[in-house]
Amino acid sequence: ENGYMDASELTECQQLDYEDDYGNVYYAGAMCASSGSRIKIGIFTDEECSNYDESKDIENYMKNDDGYSLKLSYHLLKQTFAEGEC
Repeated sequence: ENGYMDASELTECQQLDYEDDYGNVYYAGAMCASSGSRIKIGIFTDEECSNYDESKDIENYMKNDDGYSLKLSYHLLKQTFAEGEC
């Protein structure tokens, strides 16, 4: 592990290992970037990843097993999905 997680591991909607002070859980999944030409990973409030929470940044919720922050690497995701597929 080099401090990065491959973004392609989050293309399917999945619950994050995080719960806020109110007991809310969040989900991560693929979505179109605002430009409409790229795919990015977003945070959602529902298990189908249909309610995007634009106030949250995925990298604030990414941690490894030791609790250290992780950044997302989009290299493989960019290779998998052609630009403009959104």
